[in-house]
Amino acid sequence: ATLERHPQIATALDPIAPLLTDAVMRGLNEAVDGEKLDPADVARDFLGRHHLV
Repeated sequence: ATLERHPQIATALDPIAPLLTDAVMRGLNEAVDGEKLDPADVARDFLGRHHLV
């Protein structure tokens, strides 16, 4: 439903989606939930490591 209303989201996520494997998502979640890191910092680091920002 959200993608139907905002198809530009799919375009924005195209370069990121293949990188977000189950293992990667577990690691990102662990960084935020387990290590209590700031979600914005975790996201920025992930995007930076993959040259997306």
